[in-house]
Amino acid sequence: MFLRHYVEKGDSENLSKAFHVLKEEGLIELKTALNWSPLIDIHIQKGDLETAVQEFERIAKEEGKLPHKFKLMQELIEKEDMENMQRVLDASIEVIGETKSLYDLVLNFLKVEKYPQAKKLLETPGLRYDQDKVSYIMHKLAQDNALDELENFVALSQSIFACDREFMYSTLVSTLEQVKEAVRINDVWVNMQEEDFVPSEELKIQCMYICLLYTSPSPRDATLSRMPSSA
Repeated sequence: MFLRHYVEKGDSENLSKAFHVLKEEGLIELKTALNWSPLIDIHIQKGDLETAVQEFERIAKEEGKLPHKFKLMQELIEKEDMENMQRVLDASIEVIGETKSLYDLVLNFLKVEKYPQAKKLLETPGLRYDQDKVSYIMHKLAQDNALDELENFVALSQSIFACDREFMYSTLVSTLEQVKEAVRINDVWVNMQEEDFVPSEELKIQCMYICLLYTSPSPRDATLSRMPSSA
């Protein structure tokens, strides 16, 4: 899109004019947040986060879109700008609701390894388990090979009301299997025991199979000795 030309030049005035013309002439698809992103990106690129937040709020209110929300929030987290983070969160809540907005912010905190902040959000009173958001976060972290962040997300999520621990642990174990990180299974198994989670027979067998296939005898035997028999 030629709008990127104005973003790269830092020309916010002509970017706004060009976008307005495209919008009025019906030459730009406005149903997706992505096409609104240049209006946010230009201010982020210039380091003007205050204006970026103002534009984000305007688009959220007038159009119901949340362009570059993750990128904007990431910048604000790095700057520890709590006031503007709250403004972005509030705008997001008006569009997609509190639950989904909080899960999105959890992902932002996980990606920069700010686990205490993520934990606090996940312990928000009344926060319910959202299968779609949990699946998205786990898929995104797995896709980025962010295994530490993925493990922490599973561990920090146990307080969520109606949390599907079987799904979360199964997804984690499957991800570790794909990247042959069997040694981590020891920690995963210990975490299951510490929270008194009883895995399904299928999950037990999967854990044992990974240990047998990928680990040396010592860690394998240590892991298996802590696992109940599947017989």
